[in-house]
Amino acid sequence: MTVDINQDEIVKDVRVYNTDLVKKVDNDDLLTDYVNRAVIYVSPLEPPKVVASTLVRLWACHLMNNAVADNVTSKKLGQITETYADTSKNDDEFLDEFNRLCNQYGLNASGVTLYGL
Repeated sequence: MTVDINQDEIVKDVRVYNTDLVKKVDNDDLLTDYVNRAVIYVSPLEPPKVVASTLVRLWACHLMNNAVADNVTSKKLGQITETYADTSKNDDEFLDEFNRLCNQYGLNASGVTLYGL
């Protein structure tokens, strides 16, 4: 089952419902990239149409939240740089809601939270 997800509408929704986060990212191309990455992540879950766009928006906001948070750390080894967010230092409302919806709609194997960075 493939869910049709309108990425342009999700970008508009992020701009309307998450204005503070959009201001912090402050780049339309980057915002679109976060939504595209969220679609890639959410699509294999095959969510019901009623929550598909919301899940994509929440995951995109989770990615943006991590990118602009003060808890981002980078490690460099030669030409390779690894960047990650230490989510133990802050509460991520977007990830929490994403997981609640996934649990509610049975989009994980055992009812256990499986998602996060």
